[in-house]
Amino acid sequence: MADYLYFLAPAFAFCLFVVARQYKDYTLGFLSGVVFFVAGLSVFITPMPTLDELVNISLAITYWAVGAYIIFRAAIELIGD
Repeated sequence: MADYLYFLAPAFAFCLFVVARQYKDYTLGFLSGVVFFVAGLSVFITPMPTLDELVNISLAITYWAVGAYIIFRAAIELIGD
């Protein structure tokens, strides 16, 4: 069951991001960033067994970077309103 989290969490976060961009709802964008961040944390704590360690760490850092960008961007837009 936990193996699906590697694919479902980023897919769910991306869907939230698309909905947030479509409706200009920055709170959903913020939640999307948090889900990306949690997905990265999940990949870092319990790496995918079929991938090399370097690929797992790179994937976790990529999820963290995308999540941090979305969180900061949504926060800046919320402060601006």
